[in-house]
Amino acid sequence: NDPYGFWIPILGIFTGCRVSEMTQLRLTDFVQRKDSGIWYVHINENEETKRLKGEHGERIIPLHSVLIDVGLLKYIGDVNAAGFDMLFPMLNWDGLKKNFSKVPMAIFAKYAKNVGVKLDSDKYDKTIHCFRHNLIDYFKQELGLLQERYYEISGHRHQSIAEEYYTSPARLDKKKEIIDQVKFDYIDWSAIRYTGFFKHWLADLKINEPKILERRAEIKRKKKAHDEAKAAREARRAEAPESIKRNKSF
Repeated sequence: NDPYGFWIPILGIFTGCRVSEMTQLRLTDFVQRKDSGIWYVHINENEETKRLKGEHGERIIPLHSVLIDVGLLKYIGDVNAAGFDMLFPMLNWDGLKKNFSKVPMAIFAKYAKNVGVKLDSDKYDKTIHCFRHNLIDYFKQELGLLQERYYEISGHRHQSIAEEYYTSPARLDKKKEIIDQVKFDYIDWSAIRYTGFFKHWLADLKINEPKILERRAEIKRKKKAHDEAKAAREARRAEAPESIKRNKSF
């Protein structure tokens, strides 16, 4: 029913990205190398509303051929034509979590329960994050790769000191060879195609953008007021006598 519901599972299973990384992507993060023609996505935090998990989070991941076949580049073109710069412009920034992933995570959890994949006992299991786990597990179990071969794709820190400090980053073409070995053949990818069905959805979103931006600004103002009030309370408590500090309502 919406772009992130369609694309995040496919992106997750073929890039291994964290959901917070996918939901903060800009169109400019998708680049084609002029010399090789290889498309890749640059995971980075070059914007105020971008966050990465650790110093090894920034990385370049070649796009799997399935992503291109399904129509990711066409969707990017439609988003650009609609006048947006974010891959998923409908998502709101969560000032508390510092990311855009709250809604997709909640909707996927509900969907997984509705189709019987996620049980009530699976509180922290079978989440949208499993698509990332599937790819990393495929590298290890199906391809038999050493961690050093795929850590620059998954965004983990190398366990080897030699790899961490004495070798250069893997070339894009080598990472592309690894990515394209991933085959989830039990899924008929030829039956999944983006043919432009979000184009009108994006156009309507653009029409309503002023209201959306105002709502986001209001959320930001309330968050700022909340943080300032919290800081003021903490400052008063720090200056108060010890007997008063025990009163948590102060």
